[in-house]
Amino acid sequence: MALTEEQRQAQKDSRSRKKEMVKDLELITKKYDEQPFYDKHEKTESGFIKVPRNIMHYMNLQPYGFTTETIFLYQVIIQYTAKDTKYAYPSQYELANLLKKTTSTVKRHIALLKKVGLIRVERANKTNSNRYVPLAPLTEAELLQRYPLAKEYHDEFERSMTEFSASETERMRKYRKEKGRM
Repeated sequence: MALTEEQRQAQKDSRSRKKEMVKDLELITKKYDEQPFYDKHEKTESGFIKVPRNIMHYMNLQPYGFTTETIFLYQVIIQYTAKDTKYAYPSQYELANLLKKTTSTVKRHIALLKKVGLIRVERANKTNSNRYVPLAPLTEAELLQRYPLAKEYHDEFERSMTEFSASETERMRKYRKEKGRM
């Protein structure tokens, strides 16, 4: 089914707004120092390779286009990071194959990770290959303070979940009362 002109214009406007938000995201990130290197080889007491817990707070960046795929790609880059060089060298084709996504999707997520300060991308050599340096994620407080749309999204989501929980509790209370269980 073909889109109407109005629907096409709405999609175009939405893409344009998202591009502007991503530009804003990058400008905000550039105001701050780069995060330190995230070392996956720094062992925990139990011997596991760590994944930074603070990465989950980045889901508050959904208004900027950040998704669970973006987080997963960050984790893949951490896994590919060599202990001696502190670089990850997977090609975009290798990442696309692993994620079962197109290279353009991989490029979009890499750009987001770079713009938000979770990775640094460097040219590895004259063959135009990239090397990735994973950087430590911000704490939730730092993230929400730095990115205003993330704060708005977080607060709105928390409010809606509180309302949902209250309505579900009330619904169950009424159900139990009707069934004579209270």
